[in-house]
Amino acid sequence: MKTQSIGTGIGRYIDHAILQTTVTDEQVRAECAALVEYSLASICVRPDLVRLTAEVLRESSTAVGTVIGFPHGAQLTQVKAFEAEQAFEDGATEVDMVVNCGKVLGGDWNFVRDDIEEVKIVTTDRQGLLKVIFETDYLGEDEAKIALCKICNDLAVDFVKTSTGFGFVKGPEGNYSYRGA
Repeated sequence: MKTQSIGTGIGRYIDHAILQTTVTDEQVRAECAALVEYSLASICVRPDLVRLTAEVLRESSTAVGTVIGFPHGAQLTQVKAFEAEQAFEDGATEVDMVVNCGKVLGGDWNFVRDDIEEVKIVTTDRQGLLKVIFETDYLGEDEAKIALCKICNDLAVDFVKTSTGFGFVKGPEGNYSYRGA
């Protein structure tokens, strides 16, 4: 039987991510086991770890999420839609989709809208949640962020997020840095 402590504690407001490139199956099992007592809202893992994570969290109230178009958002729309469909098939109940920042910066709003909408269709069909990641470090001033919020509002996505946490940029001196959201 699933544990139901969603109504209590701060954990119900926390999405935890296990997305590092080097994470192994055993590390996911251990981290999920250590976190299950906190009744987190969700644990977000790489797509290859969704099935395992869904199995490990089967008896908990914590949702399983994954990333779509991660970390750059530059995958083809059809690939993102397929990723979402497969994620739900594997046991995810929510997906975090990264927008195509190049299309946002280029002002190709029809592409951006269609890209998000295709994943939204899959998510709605599977009764899941869609969270759209903007990667705000790349977007400059507020104009693009506002336009993205309007698109996401029009499409009734469930949440917007500011950053993947993986948006490293090479600076003029050759070093890579990341400010985060």
